[in-house]
Amino acid sequence: MSLFTFYSNQFIRAALPVIAIIAVFLLSAAVAKADTGIDSYVRAVEPVCKKNTEASSRVLAGVRDKVRANQFNAAARQFNAAAAELARTRAQLQAIASSPTQAEVLNRWFGKIAGIEKALRQIGAALSVQNKYLAQRRSITLMRESLGANNVVISYNFDWCRFNPARFMAV
Repeated sequence: MSLFTFYSNQFIRAALPVIAIIAVFLLSAAVAKADTGIDSYVRAVEPVCKKNTEASSRVLAGVRDKVRANQFNAAARQFNAAAAELARTRAQLQAIASSPTQAEVLNRWFGKIAGIEKALRQIGAALSVQNKYLAQRRSITLMRESLGANNVVISYNFDWCRFNPARFMAV
């Protein structure tokens, strides 16, 4: 064995862990770059959510005062209109393409949004029959569904697509 072969074998043995670390680093960078599907999805859906948030704010403006003033039918119409607006938004969000790796999470999120729609409709139905107590109970369901929807997509770091239960809490 020559002196050159001895030193080259030592070099290879010493360099092998460094090469492995560099390979892992490059591979993780490639995986992180490939995972930008979440970022592109967020950029695609945020304008839709912003439009819905602003529309829902307009629709639900003054609903708390109407409930306190026992104007239940007017408040019920507002909750039903907010539910209809959310249903339109959910349909728009489902039409936006996402990567197959996100499908399971997004399907769960869409299910939670459907639960929020249902809770809004139930609050409207309770108010339309003058049942403030039932509307209060349904508002708790609304809050639970909203928080659940936020938890499903917490890694997406949504801004406008995050549900703020206080925005809907009127009873």
